Amino acid sequence: MTSRSNGRSVVHSCTFETERLLITSWHTAPSLSDDLAATVMSVMSGPVTRTLPDSWRGSFDRARAEAWIAEVDDEATGLLVVERESHRPVGLLIVFGQDVAPEETEVRIGYMLSEPNWGKGFASELVAGLVGWCRSTPSVIRVIAGVERTNAPSIRVLEKAGFEALHNDGDEMSFALDIR
Repeated sequence: MTSRSNGRSVVHSCTFETERLLITSWHTAPSLSDDLAATVMSVMSGPVTRTLPDSWRGSFDRARAEAWIAEVDDEATGLLVVERESHRPVGLLIVFGQDVAPEETEVRIGYMLSEPNWGKGFASELVAGLVGWCRSTPSVIRVIAGVERTNAPSIRVLEKAGFEALHNDGDEMSFALDIR
């Protein structure tokens, strides 16, 4: 008898390292000074959220950050992206796991880097590290990312990591990378 994997539990174990980054659960990250809401507020500025889904756009105050954290925790796994050298948070990674067949999980991702960390190659390093983690996780068969058509830097990050465009839906484009 084949047991059915649980996509959420698969991504719940997501943690990995890259040359410059440490990626771990935002509830257990040692560099987080017990104030996840403040970290979310520092990352989720107006310019960062401009190309995110409508309900995630705009600046975040403490109440909105706390509500957003609870929303993500209910639906996905929230990860903190920390720069190794400085031990400071530079971004957030949200991973959603969905069972598509017994023992087969599709991972959907969303990532945000704080404005001061744009243009430093962190997004490419983060996505490449996530792809590596997915390749080492037997049940993960595909990674999906949605990107607003105007977000050329994120589109380049995904293409560089091997993702291919699936379809365009208005202002949003979907990209996928088959893992096996």
